[in-house]
Amino acid sequence: MRHVVRFHPAARDETSEIAGFLAKEASPAVALSWLASLEHEIDGLATMPKRHPRAREADLFPGIDLRQVLVGPYRVIFKVGSRTVDVLHIRHAARLGVDPSAGDPTDSV
Repeated sequence: MRHVVRFHPAARDETSEIAGFLAKEASPAVALSWLASLEHEIDGLATMPKRHPRAREADLFPGIDLRQVLVGPYRVIFKVGSRTVDVLHIRHAARLGVDPSAGDPTDSV
């Protein structure tokens, strides 16, 4: 079964910020390469999202199937539903995880 992949507004913003950072600090070619890798991984979420490990924050959000996939040094954090995959955040792996005090990470998906 194919899932519909949706991007949370925060994930869209984070993608733009990361690509801008990579273009400025490394090169536009590095940013484009990272974006291509991200697109490849996101496309794969539509067919087999549960092949990826649970996100380290998963236990903080009971009842939500929170998973992650690495794209370079960045974690793509996503929620798997019965027919949807919601990409919630894209964070550098060294950063802190999703803050549970902010409530359900899928509120505005």
